[in-house]
Amino acid sequence: MIKKAEIDDVKDIMHLSSLIEDNKVTKTYFLNKIEDDNYLLLIDQKDDKVVGYLLVYHSFSSADIFDIAVDEKYRRRGIASGLINSIKIYLKDVTEINLDVREKNVSAISLYEKLGFSVFAKRKGYYLGEDSLCMRITL
Repeated sequence: MIKKAEIDDVKDIMHLSSLIEDNKVTKTYFLNKIEDDNYLLLIDQKDDKVVGYLLVYHSFSSADIFDIAVDEKYRRRGIASGLINSIKIYLKDVTEINLDVREKNVSAISLYEKLGFSVFAKRKGYYLGEDSLCMRITL
């Protein structure tokens, strides 16, 4: 079940966040995002357990995916796709979604391309020395 994150979900979100390479965010970071109207923090729950989350910044008609993580045991089950597709439900005015992905993260790039994203730029050294691909989908 995909829903907006609540304060009680932050502990589980923190655990999933630790799975993201070089991600060093704090509990306060997520608590602030839940309270900030310019951010959307979604979770996917299975059996009362948070198995995935998505953090999006949105302004006007554009949304930027900051983080997405799925518990390793639940990968390849459509959770990431469901979270990304839910942006359209929660942010009805958004006409464009952007994200950065590590150039070497072939599985994530493949997923984003299947969802309709395409590469529009490359950022040198964006991820502590690793290049990123900037991807976008127009809705």
